Amino acid sequence: MKAITQLSILAMIAFVNQSCQKEIDLKLDEYQPKLAISSLFEQDSNFYFSIAESQSVLDNDTFPPLENVSILLTNSLGESETISALVDHTFYYQNKRVYKSNMRAREGLTYDISVSHPNHKTATATAGIPDGVQITSLDTQTVLEFGYPALRINMIFQDPVVTNYYELKLFAYAPEIVYDKQTWEAIDTIMSFQEMYYSFPSDGLLDNGGNSIFSDELFNGKEYTLSFNTDKSYIDYLLEGKEAFPEAEIFLLPELRSISKEYYDYQTSMVKYWNADGNPFAQPVQVYTNIENGFGIFAGFGKSNDTIWLD
Repeated sequence: MKAITQLSILAMIAFVNQSCQKEIDLKLDEYQPKLAISSLFEQDSNFYFSIAESQSVLDNDTFPPLENVSILLTNSLGESETISALVDHTFYYQNKRVYKSNMRAREGLTYDISVSHPNHKTATATAGIPDGVQITSLDTQTVLEFGYPALRINMIFQDPVVTNYYELKLFAYAPEIVYDKQTWEAIDTIMSFQEMYYSFPSDGLLDNGGNSIFSDELFNGKEYTLSFNTDKSYIDYLLEGKEAFPEAEIFLLPELRSISKEYYDYQTSMVKYWNADGNPFAQPVQVYTNIENGFGIFAGFGKSNDTIWLD
């Protein structure tokens, strides 16, 4: 009887499973790719455009550069240039295929782009370069950070009485080892500008998720001292490399960038996106774009910098 009962239960389960199976014809809207454009430009420099085809969430996320693109770049003086050739460009040890202008970006001008491709709608965007805010003075001191020596840099500048957005960068001009991109063996030593890591003291004034982007909300229209720390042991390491270039001057170059609202919104949304990536409890983050009929960012920044000589 027990065996018969078990067989009856199995038969019932099989029947229920069979009766619950139903083919559903699920039709997803066909994804329509658009032009994906990235161009963050600075004063007195050429424009570089990374252009790819946007992908759906089911694609492989490789974003190869898109060929057969034509970019019409126009400024508010009526000057224009058409860019249609891909060129090689090295950015932080990565070779990229980009579109490069002959025109150079200038403060106070507005720039329009119209990007066309045979298979996509023409994408457009407008951007300019905010006036750079000058660094008034710099001073340094040695401090302890988490028990280790650090160099604290105090940057003083006068914030204008309008809403402003900033980005802080720190570079070192020092010897750098060049590695073979295939084997990663050291092949040369050169003098170059290298971006350096820094941290803000934990005063809560510029808490933006570790981002170097901030607004003047807390000091609008005032003289402000921006303090940040960099690793003293890394500076000592840079100085040791001077043996290869005994006549070279090694220095740090703090750079204060005055960025547009579009640049600020794009960078802060990217930080939120990466912080939420893979977190099942995080709200979905929409990355900011100012590209009409496309995705991405076209934005500029002005800058000022000063020098800290290292002995």
